[in-house]
Amino acid sequence: MSYQMQTLPGITLLGQPEKNGVYDQQEIVTLITQYYELLAKMCYFPASYIKYAPHDPPIDVDLAKSFDLEPQVIEFLQALPYVEGYSNEDEFILGGSFADMRDLEVLMQSRDPGFASPKGGFDDENGEYMRPWEVCINECGNHGTMMFLDTRNGHITMEGQDSGHSEDPGVYNFPGGLRSRNRNSHGHLPSRHARELFEDFTNRLLKLQWIPSSEDRRMLSEWDEEYEDLRLLFRAYGWPHNFNATSFDSAYSRWREFLTIKSNACDSASNIIDQKLNLDSATESLNYHSKCVRMGVWDRDPSKHPEEISMLETILEENREIVNEANEILEKAIADHGDWKGERAEIIKAWKKHFEKDIERQEGNLEWWRGEGRAHCKEEEIEETREKIRILKERLANVEEQPISVEEPDGVKYYYFCGHYYYLNPDGSQLYAYGSWKLRINTSGKRYWIPEQREFAYEPDEMNARYIFNFAGEVILRETRDRLRDIAAPSLGTLIMRYHRGAAQAYLDDLENRIDSVNGREDWEQMTKVAWDELIYLEWKTGLWYGEWLEKERKRLQDKGQYTEYNVWVDDELKRVTEDNDVENIKEESIGEAVIKKENVKTEDVEEEIIKEEPTEEVSIKDEFSGKLFMETES
Repeated sequence: MSYQMQTLPGITLLGQPEKNGVYDQQEIVTLITQYYELLAKMCYFPASYIKYAPHDPPIDVDLAKSFDLEPQVIEFLQALPYVEGYSNEDEFILGGSFADMRDLEVLMQSRDPGFASPKGGFDDENGEYMRPWEVCINECGNHGTMMFLDTRNGHITMEGQDSGHSEDPGVYNFPGGLRSRNRNSHGHLPSRHARELFEDFTNRLLKLQWIPSSEDRRMLSEWDEEYEDLRLLFRAYGWPHNFNATSFDSAYSRWREFLTIKSNACDSASNIIDQKLNLDSATESLNYHSKCVRMGVWDRDPSKHPEEISMLETILEENREIVNEANEILEKAIADHGDWKGERAEIIKAWKKHFEKDIERQEGNLEWWRGEGRAHCKEEEIEETREKIRILKERLANVEEQPISVEEPDGVKYYYFCGHYYYLNPDGSQLYAYGSWKLRINTSGKRYWIPEQREFAYEPDEMNARYIFNFAGEVILRETRDRLRDIAAPSLGTLIMRYHRGAAQAYLDDLENRIDSVNGREDWEQMTKVAWDELIYLEWKTGLWYGEWLEKERKRLQDKGQYTEYNVWVDDELKRVTEDNDVENIKEESIGEAVIKKENVKTEDVEEEIIKEEPTEEVSIKDEFSGKLFMETES
């Protein structure tokens, strides 16, 4: 069976999931088969690893019957495809691993997937919890998620081995039923039909919300450091509709190799890197307070008391001492290193060491095959090893040419400037902050917004919710904490607190009421999802249109006499917006329509984001030695 690309709707449940449903064995087998084949298409594992029914060797039916399973459960186990060679620590879904029921130990453990060692019946405190009509379709892996399929209604319940709670993101905010006396039971947890679940999870892969990484054998999401690099790599090679798996696989290997080199280089000079970052942070703080002194205000708030402003001089002197101390510590770290010649030299040293070790290992293999291992290898393997050694020696001889920084293709532009943010408090007050952005425009005109740092919020340790937006209103970073205090909202030239305090206050009052509802603050993130959609829309509706804001921003910069790369961007952006007749007018869109559009993203929507040009075979890598690495591939 081959996987056919299809348009799958975003799955949105409008109420508490029902336990009633229809169990269709063939439908569920097909869904799981498609999911496995999609993972193979994404180069998570070779397609040959998928083993289809009928199986040889088959499921041990006698062992299955000894568990008093209902007939449809045994039939389902026989019909399922299995992934060979991936188990235990290899991620299938949300930390759970693949389960190959052809393996006797796996089949036996499937009746106690949570390693609870139950004793007694289903109503006992530590009793049995796998009903005769239930089957766990995966292993829990390293304290991951268990997926219980009910073959009477086709529903799947996802339970975290450690948490004991539902880990299904599709039913996160739905309350469960009454918990039984049996602490092992999962019957009280919310569930949804297998069709909804696998269509949802397939959509997440198609839209690259989840990305399988074959090297780590795990799924990456937006919170993982390497997620953005890998997402760009997939898109550069045509995902999802024109995916060049061969070229992607080669680029992925080179990318992983570079990550290893960078990690090794960072390890060898970790103290220097840490102290450089410390110095940069101290210098940034000093510059900020120096600017505040020159402006005569604190936090750009003219209402501050003069005594508070006078404290700036004291803070400024303290920061000067911190910078001097940071410089001294950095100099000591460099002296202790003994052979510091700069970041480039460290990367080259790491490449050289990498090649030398690889050559030594391959030559050891070759020597063994020529001697004691002659009977255990083929001539083709010996020739292949010789070729590997030749290539490694050639790369070692040209070690200076190995990737250290990115050489961008012609036509690619970068703009660096500060983004402006207003943080709204529940009492209606506001805090101002800004952070550095990098805008990348590739040869086809596709625009990427890359935050130069993750922490933009003023006093980030005191923030309980932080949403970072780019100037297009798209969420770049979403981070929440356990209580409501400072709320991050974008300033797109539509500062609602400045223009419509009443509307903003009404919104904040409503949001605070939601937080104080019976669901409690622990459900903060889920409850505010729609609220943030409303806030984005409200800001556009009550403020200025984007083009008008750009015009005002350009005039503000001209009046100020400031000219930086930010000015260049404002001019370019205003020109683009003026010439583009297809600019989306968000003001005409209702809140309901905005939510529907966000929830029902189809694969056609993904296609529009894909870079249209043909992928190249080469990958270029960019960033400062001590900063976050971004994988930039040009199509």
